[in-house]
Amino acid sequence: MSTTRILAKEAALKLLQNGERPTADRVRNAIGKGAQQTILSALDEFWGEIGARLNDPRLPEALLEPMNALWSQAVTEAGRQWQSEKSALEERVRVLETELSDVKEALTGTQTELRQREADVRVAQVRISEQTELLAEHAENIKALQEESNRFVSQRDQLNELLKAEREGRERDQTAWLNEIDAARQTVKAVNAEKDKLSQMLSEARDAQVRQDLLLKHTEQACAEFKTQLETTRTQLDVKNQAHERLLAESAEQLRQIQRLESEIAQKQDAITEWKDAFQAKEEELDALSESSSAIRLQIERLGAENQVLREERESQRSNQAEIEQFFLQAIERLGEKTRDNLS
Repeated sequence: MSTTRILAKEAALKLLQNGERPTADRVRNAIGKGAQQTILSALDEFWGEIGARLNDPRLPEALLEPMNALWSQAVTEAGRQWQSEKSALEERVRVLETELSDVKEALTGTQTELRQREADVRVAQVRISEQTELLAEHAENIKALQEESNRFVSQRDQLNELLKAEREGRERDQTAWLNEIDAARQTVKAVNAEKDKLSQMLSEARDAQVRQDLLLKHTEQACAEFKTQLETTRTQLDVKNQAHERLLAESAEQLRQIQRLESEIAQKQDAITEWKDAFQAKEEELDALSESSSAIRLQIERLGAENQVLREERESQRSNQAEIEQFFLQAIERLGEKTRDNLS
C-alpha cells in the first residue's frame, strides 16, 4: 500500500473523529499532496473498512442489540433536542430580525419626518424674518408720515400766527383811522379857521380810508386764500391720518401673524422634541434588541459547546464500547483457554 493511501486513510479517520465528513478535497487539504484518483480510491477502502467493522461486531449478541438501541436512542434524543432548540433559536432570531427591520423602518420614517419638521421650522423662520423686515419698513414709513404730519402742523401754526398778526395790524389801522376821524371832527368843531386844513386832512383821511379799504380787501382775499390752503392742508392731513391708521392696523395684523407664527414654531419645536424623545426611545429599544441578539448568539454558542460535549461523550462511549469489546474478547479467550484446559 502506498504512503499516500495510508496518509489519506489516517486523515479521513481524523476528520471523522472531529465530526466532519471525509471528502477528497478535505483529505487532500489535510495531507497536502496526492492525486485525486488515489485519494478517492483510499476513501473507498476506508469506508469499506468502516463498514466491515460495523458488520463484524465484537460484542456478544446479548449486549449488541441493547447497546445499539441505547446508542441509537441517545443519538436520536440528542439530535431531537438539538433540532428543537435550534429551531426555537432560529425562530427567535427571525422574529428579532423582523422586529429590528420594523424598528429600522420606523426610525427611517421618524428621521424623514424630523427632517421635514426642521425644514418647516426653517421656512417659518424665513417668513418671520421677512415679516420682521416688512414691519420695520412699515415703522419707518409711519415715522416718516408722523414727521410730515408734524411739519404740516408747524406750517399750520405759522399760518395761524401770520393771520393773527394781519388781523392785529388791521385792527390797529382801523383804530388809528377812527382816532384820526375823531381828531378831525374835534378840530372842525373847535377851529373853524382851520377848515381848509381840516378838509385837507379829511381828504388825506379819505385817501387813507381808501388805502385801508384796499388793504382790508387784500387782507380778506389773503385770508380767504389762507383758509382755502388751510382746508386743503387739513384734507391732506386727514388723508395722511387715515393712511397712518391703515398702516397701524396692518402693523397690528402683522404683529398678530408673527405671534401666531411664533406659537406655531413653539408647537413645532415641542413636536420635534417629542420626536427626538421617541427617536431616543427607539434607539434604546434597538440597543436592547442588540443585547438580546447577543444573548441569543451566546446561547447558540453554548448549545454548540454542548453539542461538542455530546460529541466528546459519543467518542467516549465509542471508546468505552471498544474497551467493552476488548474485555469480552479477553473473556472469550480466557473462556476458550479454560475450555481447552478442561478438554485436555
